[in-house]
Amino acid sequence: MARRVLVASWGNPFTWKKAVYRIERERYEQRSSTVALKQAMNVGSENVLVFISETIIGTKDVISPELMDKAIKDYTSVLDEAKEKVMELDFVKEAGIEPQVCPGAGRFAIRPMGITAEWVLPGSASAETAFAACVLSKVLGHLLDLEEDVEILVDVTHGINYMVSATRRAVLAAARMYSAARMRNVSVKVYNALPVAEEGQESPILVVDEEYVSPLKAASRLVYTASLMHSDTPSLVTADTEYKKTRSYGELARMDDVLRKASLLGKRAAVSLYYGLPLALLQVAGEALDTGIDKEELTGKARETGESIINKVLRNVEIDTDKEKKYLVVRHRVAPLYDALKFLYARIALLGYALNAFEEAGASLEETKGTPLAFASIEQLRLVADKYLAPPQRILVNRELSLFNKELKDLMEGRGAKNERITEITANWAPETPGRAEFDTRIMVAHAGLEKGHIQYRVKDNELQLRYSPESARKLGKLLNNLYKEIAALVTR
Repeated sequence: MARRVLVASWGNPFTWKKAVYRIERERYEQRSSTVALKQAMNVGSENVLVFISETIIGTKDVISPELMDKAIKDYTSVLDEAKEKVMELDFVKEAGIEPQVCPGAGRFAIRPMGITAEWVLPGSASAETAFAACVLSKVLGHLLDLEEDVEILVDVTHGINYMVSATRRAVLAAARMYSAARMRNVSVKVYNALPVAEEGQESPILVVDEEYVSPLKAASRLVYTASLMHSDTPSLVTADTEYKKTRSYGELARMDDVLRKASLLGKRAAVSLYYGLPLALLQVAGEALDTGIDKEELTGKARETGESIINKVLRNVEIDTDKEKKYLVVRHRVAPLYDALKFLYARIALLGYALNAFEEAGASLEETKGTPLAFASIEQLRLVADKYLAPPQRILVNRELSLFNKELKDLMEGRGAKNERITEITANWAPETPGRAEFDTRIMVAHAGLEKGHIQYRVKDNELQLRYSPESARKLGKLLNNLYKEIAALVTR
């Protein structure tokens, strides 16, 4: 049975009325549809992710002149205080829910108190993209700790303004990334309850959207996500002019060496998948392993990057208020860029997908002439095609592999070559084809990356094994980079 994870975005929980939430034939008397879903679907508290905006501070139940004074000195403690006030609500406490605070923006008038509070984000960031970046990073980080099929229940009932669309898009993106990186099936169901106008009103909770995500489907979609940016290493955050001059901005905005390498290899994995090149996919995975990048390191880097950015966004603020404590302005110095983070996570997931293919197929890696070379048998390449490539690509790959099998049979039966050739290729890899170091893009794509002029083969344990020649392997990255431009042209302006 799939592990259930419940995700919700909440606006202002201090104002919610008690309702009778109906899920199919069952009824649950609660102040929140999220808690009702948690009960109905038997979701453990450890798998409930509730997101609130920092703008919750701008509600009459949280804000006060004393808190505004405190915000100037220690904004982090004010965020913690607002979160604790939400957790003290009876229905939240009983459900064992710990909400997570995300960046927000907007202007709020707390009329009974005569206070106006405003949150401002820098650069091109918006309330929706900042909130979505937070949800994406935290949901993906949570999922990556799991090693099983997952059913994600998304409750958008209580989200206000941008929260609904931001939560939905971020969860779907995280589901695809987890599915591809972990080779797990994921179903996503989006729920929404009818508005509650009166205390005790009955409100049905309905499934308003549903999507099933398989690893192959996820990877196919992520190819486009991984092609969104013009640069392989885009800035992951935006900031105000002065903050961009600081060392902290550089540390946040730039990818470290591991992420830069993962982004480049993730791009090449995307191209290999898009064009149906199984041996190229294994070669990409082999190069990652050769540089010390494995699935666990990728998982850790993805989680660490998102957490670091969101935490620093919430803490790097400038705060203004007036003497009468009637006006509060929170200006963020830095904000996350949703598209850039999504792009990076997609590339990490696709590199994970390639590493899964390498591991499941039982491919091998060896170094020749200073170049790491992935190699696999015909049957191992068939497995990669059958499980990791789209159906139309499988047909072409299997045709190409059958030609290699035919050549092996001819060699064994003494047709088309002298019998001593069998000894030569059994003992070692067949020699490189002279003058074939340059790739012809059209021919390579037409032959699923298995064009014979660039392939070396040998017979070992009665199996025909294939690899790229050292010279061709060194040129493969350039070919894949050029092919990437064709994909990027479909999704970038």
